[in-house]
Amino acid sequence: MNNMQAREIVAACLAGRRRVPRAEIEAAAEVLRQDDPCLRDLAQLFGVSTAGHCGCNHIRTRLAELAGLPLEQAGVEFPALVGHLSICAACKRDFWEIRSPWEPAPIASLPQQAWRFRRRLAAAIRVVFAQAGRLCEAGMAPPSTLLTPVAATADEVGGGFGEAREWRLADEETASEICLLLRAASGGGFLLECAVESPSAIRPRLTIAELPAGRVVVSGPLALFVSEPARLGAGSYLLTIETTGAQPRVWEIPLELETQRDAAP
Repeated sequence: MNNMQAREIVAACLAGRRRVPRAEIEAAAEVLRQDDPCLRDLAQLFGVSTAGHCGCNHIRTRLAELAGLPLEQAGVEFPALVGHLSICAACKRDFWEIRSPWEPAPIASLPQQAWRFRRRLAAAIRVVFAQAGRLCEAGMAPPSTLLTPVAATADEVGGGFGEAREWRLADEETASEICLLLRAASGGGFLLECAVESPSAIRPRLTIAELPAGRVVVSGPLALFVSEPARLGAGSYLLTIETTGAQPRVWEIPLELETQRDAAP
């Protein structure tokens, strides 16, 4: 997205010409934040001051401080800084490079058995399915890598089309890495693949439950979701990856999927 396209999106939103998804507005805001003259023009237009603007240079001087706090606490104590991180891809990437993506799982989610290792992703992965198969990130989750689509039929890619996004979530405590691959599905919805790379011999299992009800929609050995991606509709989910063995491990990943018509303006 270039500067002109970002301005057109903001203008369309302000003029009420069309309902703009929040993820698209956030992407436009990210572009405009890199253009200080544009910000000054907009501020002058609306009669506000940019003196207190949390720019990228200021944010980067506070990253270590923010990274030392639980994400929820950081949002309460430094809402402006966390707000900037949620819409600025460059600063968000810098933030997650110095902070672990994992936090202890909430007590309420723990089963009766005493797992020796259980972690939850610090922020939910939020993706909006926009026009022409575009997948737009939003929120504070660790950023993904946008994979360039390859020319293929729907059958060749398991019913997927358009863009694909990949998250590689490293867990230094266990020397493991969780890989999530999300694609837009032809006919609507999303296709999810998942894998765990670990130096230990593990037999991971994936369970996907709807939130807040907790109804299980998918469950089975993780290997199944490499050859046969899970198909999900718009909604909120909790991905739980469990391993067995002498040291059982559990990773929880909140996932929020939206389509353009469902996205907040």
